[in-house]
Amino acid sequence: MITLVLGGILNGVAANLTTAKNYLTIIFGNQIFREAFRKQGLRMRMLSRSVEEGATLTAGLIPWTSTGAFFTGSLGVATVEYAPWVFLSYINISMSIAMAFLGIAVLRTDTSTASPTNTAPPDG
Repeated sequence: MITLVLGGILNGVAANLTTAKNYLTIIFGNQIFREAFRKQGLRMRMLSRSVEEGATLTAGLIPWTSTGAFFTGSLGVATVEYAPWVFLSYINISMSIAMAFLGIAVLRTDTSTASPTNTAPPDG
């Protein structure tokens, strides 16, 4: 499970680096990892969250993405100058990996084995 979460995040970063469009990154990442998450009994919310963290939260940190170019243009500073201040990206990605490693807030499709941290309603 930790490998799937980490894989989704790293796929988002790698796809952002190569495609420069975080929308494509989200679409491709969800398509690539969908079956693996289902086989592991994880809800699609976990997949969505992992891909979103890797794609959306890192897009502004890559200068050649449309998000990075917008940030640079509107702030008037280079990406490396504002990168140390993007706490949301660093903290959220780190917390997601740590929580998956510890098994906290891991959403599974089988609710009969639900723990107190796994009580979200089923995906629709």
